[in-house]
Amino acid sequence: MKIFITMQDLQQLHPQDPAFEVVRKQLEHMSDMYPRNGFLTLIEKTDMGEPIVLPERTLNLASVGWEGVTKRGGHYHAVLLLDNEYALEFLVPDSDWLKDDIRKNLKEHM
Repeated sequence: MKIFITMQDLQQLHPQDPAFEVVRKQLEHMSDMYPRNGFLTLIEKTDMGEPIVLPERTLNLASVGWEGVTKRGGHYHAVLLLDNEYALEFLVPDSDWLKDDIRKNLKEHM
């Protein structure tokens, strides 16, 4: 799992990483929101051993009640609002290692 709050955090990814452009575009789009009102989390293969532990909340990706999910560049973009102003955003690669129950939950909220 990688957390992105500012454009500087993009250095966590190699420019050839399939997630690089998706993360960059989302950071550009949401730069006025982060960090005061949320952040973006990239889920990785090593995160499939639930749960996802963040300072704000511990999440089971197979049962999160997402506010909405879309597809962007081979990734699910899922949003969870903690209140009217604070959003946790997730990019989850649509890869073969993605657990079926997590994929199902994401698709149900699209």
